[in-house]
Amino acid sequence: MTSRADPLPPASALGAVEGFIEFLKSELRPRPGRLAFAFRIAALTVAVVIISETFRIPLPAYSAYIVFFASKEETTSTTLTGIVLTICASAAVLSALAIYMISAAEPGLRLPLMVLVAFASLFLSRVSPLGTAAFAIGFVTTIALTLIDVVSPLGVMPGSEILTQTVLWLWVVAMLPIGLVVAVNLVTGRTPSDLFRQAMTSRLMAAGRLLLGESAHDADMVNRLTAIIRSDVGDLLRYQKLSSIQHKRSPRQTAANQALVARTHEVMTLVNEWMALDVATLSLRDAAAGCGQVLLAVARSMETGADFSMTRPRPSLDDMAWRDQPPAALVLGRLIDVVDHFPELMVERHAADREEPENRPTEAKHRQLLVEDAFSNPEHVRFALKTTLAIILAYVTYNFLDWPGIRTAMITCFFVTLGNVGETFHKMTPRIVGCLIGGALGLGTIVFLMPVMTSITDLCLAIGAVSLVAAWISTSSDRLSYVGMQIAMAYFFCVLVGYGPTIDLTEPRDRVIGILLGNTIVALVFTNIWPVSAIAHAREALAGAIRKLADVFLLTPSEAGTLPSSADAAVFAFDAAVAEVRRLLTFDPFEPRAVKDEPMVEAGDVNSVQFLLGPALVLNGGGSGAAIAYRAALGAWLSRLAELAAIGKAGRALDPPPDVTAVIAGMERAEANPKVLAQAAWFGELGKRVSALDGFARRRLAVVDGEGGATP
Repeated sequence: MTSRADPLPPASALGAVEGFIEFLKSELRPRPGRLAFAFRIAALTVAVVIISETFRIPLPAYSAYIVFFASKEETTSTTLTGIVLTICASAAVLSALAIYMISAAEPGLRLPLMVLVAFASLFLSRVSPLGTAAFAIGFVTTIALTLIDVVSPLGVMPGSEILTQTVLWLWVVAMLPIGLVVAVNLVTGRTPSDLFRQAMTSRLMAAGRLLLGESAHDADMVNRLTAIIRSDVGDLLRYQKLSSIQHKRSPRQTAANQALVARTHEVMTLVNEWMALDVATLSLRDAAAGCGQVLLAVARSMETGADFSMTRPRPSLDDMAWRDQPPAALVLGRLIDVVDHFPELMVERHAADREEPENRPTEAKHRQLLVEDAFSNPEHVRFALKTTLAIILAYVTYNFLDWPGIRTAMITCFFVTLGNVGETFHKMTPRIVGCLIGGALGLGTIVFLMPVMTSITDLCLAIGAVSLVAAWISTSSDRLSYVGMQIAMAYFFCVLVGYGPTIDLTEPRDRVIGILLGNTIVALVFTNIWPVSAIAHAREALAGAIRKLADVFLLTPSEAGTLPSSADAAVFAFDAAVAEVRRLLTFDPFEPRAVKDEPMVEAGDVNSVQFLLGPALVLNGGGSGAAIAYRAALGAWLSRLAELAAIGKAGRALDPPPDVTAVIAGMERAEANPKVLAQAAWFGELGKRVSALDGFARRRLAVVDGEGGATP
């Protein structure tokens, strides 16, 4: 059997500069709908600024930034976010007023209550399904409780009245951009169904072209296939769930879409294994091209929404193909079986879409208020304590220095801190970079443009241009999007000071210094008090992925169908776990060496886990009783390996993986059947990949042989 050693090749080894340029190209390249999304954000920002300046609504910089914060890629998420933020803003304003009333007679209570609110919101953000709402309420309430420090007691009105009006204005500051964002997105935004259709079409067309051989030597297409496989199907399932929220779906519609997602993901994995083989037999290539034609027809039907029609005959394999290259024929045979279900799936999907959803009362799902380890896992409390300490240190620092202009340090402490040191430092980096870029743009606007501005139109042109650039960057992936968010925040804080153009240079200086100070405080707190390594979290996620992999081997069905199966759910869970490991590993370069946790986990180790999915889907539960017993033993071995990966301590015992040679020998002795020989070859490939995973366990996790001897 000839196959690549690495069916999921890593990115090309490039220098630091070349790699960074490729990263920027990948993140900033156009995609369908991106320009419209960025332009909508910029236009809404300008509209908020015009309204704020016209009606003299305070804090226009905050209102402008909330446009970025509330805007999502599709209408349902945007609407849900708007509803949540509305509730949170209202609750926060009422909470702040209540605390001011409680502490009116005893001012010394305000700071302890501020600490309590911050700690409670941060703790709930970790342990509650409503964590985002709890965080938003805590953030707004805490910031509102600091307004008393900037309210002058010597104004025309009493200080208490000014303070009350200032706090109440916060609700207007938040509701103005939220209302506009939700209203405009409902009219011009994209629906989750559109994004689902676009993502499915992209996957099917990529697989179809590769099977046709059109893009077999196209490095971009191969890298795209790799990226699709390494990214889980979470986005597709999320789009489908959001579609059900926006438009009521029947169980039949939901099942049809889930089955389509499952079969598409299976096709992508099988195509990747097919591309790893050196196929010379013409009949195999012709059959692969036939599968590609079916997938392209399905993609066109998905893209246009038209009924699916396919007049080409079903691709098939002759005996010669099985005799010439049995391993490749088995892969293609599995592909044909899966692709053969697509016409049925598309007919079922279109029929389900025409079906009126039944108005049956839905059974309410019981949701836990808190996660199971809310009080048993000390990390939740420690995170809340560390972040609260950083927030209070920032608050005390700028008050001690009598420098209210750097109060962005306190805001920074809220938004930078995350679960581990690597992730926190990773978020600091784009925040600092975006802050410097946005501050520089704000400074340039004040120095060179403000002196020649004569109307609000001139100001809005400058804000619109910067907002468009920042919005384009903010629509990148999580690795770069926060740079765009921070550019917008820093720029707005620089130029939107008061009403109308400004030539005050102290605001850009103070905002940048405040953000840098907040990052410094967070770095000191999180690296010295209960530091948590990103590698430790990656190792726990890897253990979860191995557990899901064991389920895949135990639950792989004998054939695909029009309904999602338990095996599909296992594959979805496995992909999600692997994607989480890869996400956590991206934070490793940002983590100080002093807090790195041993043993280490690397991307190659994750590949050794993900590589087992291909043979599992190719074999698809086939084989004799010995093969079934081998899969059961392999599942048990993987479960034990998951336990060791979660523990992450050296010296733990792990038995060698089950021996596959007996299964292969039994198949080869049975008969000279090419299909059986193909299965034997793929069991051999599975055994090689299991050995590579075993090597990872003994090399990275430092486990020893279960019989007592150390494994080299």
